[in-house]
Formats: sequence, structure tokens, C-alpha cells
Amino acid sequence: MSKDGRSTCCKKCCVAYSKKYYKKNKSKIKKRVKTHSRKNKRKIYKQRKSYRRKNDKEIKEKKRELYYLSKYGITLNQKKEMLDDCGWGCEVCGKKVDVRTGKVDHDHKTGKIRGILCNSCNNRIIAVIESDLYQKGLDYLKKYGQITEPKKRRRNNV
Repeated sequence: MSKDGRSTCCKKCCVAYSKKYYKKNKSKIKKRVKTHSRKNKRKIYKQRKSYRRKNDKEIKEKKRELYYLSKYGITLNQKKEMLDDCGWGCEVCGKKVDVRTGKVDHDHKTGKIRGILCNSCNNRIIAVIESDLYQKGLDYLKKYGQITEPKKRRRNNV
């Protein structure tokens, strides 16, 4: 008997029993669920549609949260903190971004997160830096004297 007196077993034992029962009767349970789903197709559809309509904002936020966790290993709150750190602007061009428009820039080889960029800068960085063309382009420009080493600035000691 459980502590509350309403169940024949405690939660831990009930879960263990349910798992054991499911393993033993898997095909029977699946058949019952399939039959129920077919019989109540419209009712289930209406319930799901109603739920989605009522909880649209929460559902979208949960999907976004799961996306960031699976792709980058960060939560939505961590992305918001990153946006706070960069002043809610692209770290390259300064264009204002929000949670939806700010892209998480990361190294595709290591998965390490670099920062938050606008869509344009993120696409440019992917196309240039993460290919061999970046170094080849620099070598090309250096070859023709288009890129020179920056001159050291003298500081005025006042």
C-alpha cells in the first residue's frame, strides 16, 4: 500500500511494474493504442489542435529551447545572456538582433560557440572563414601588395 492509501503500491514499485508489464505485453498494448487512435481520430485531432491553439507560445519556446540544446548544447536563457553581453547586436556589424534573428556562430569542426551574429554576417563567415578560400584569398592579396602588415602606432605619453 502506498503512503497516501490510494494506490496498491508506492510510485517506485508501480513504475517498475508498469515497465515490466509493457515489455511483456508490448504488441498487445500497441494494438490497443492503434485501435483507439483509429476510432477516435477526429476527437484526438480536435483536442491536439485546441491544445496547440491555447499553448502556441509555450510550444514554440519549448521547440526553440530543444533546438538550441540539441544543436549547440546551450539553453535559451544562455543565448539571451550572450545577447546581453553583446548589447543585442551583431558582433561584427552591430546590427540589432533579437532571440529569433540572432544566429549562434560556432566552429563547425569543433562545435565551439564564438558569439552572436546577424544572418548576413553569419552566412559570410561560414562561406569565407570555414573554407580554405580565406587563407588563399589573403595570400593572393599579399602576393600583389594589396595587404600589408599594419604599422605600429606610437602612443603619446603625456
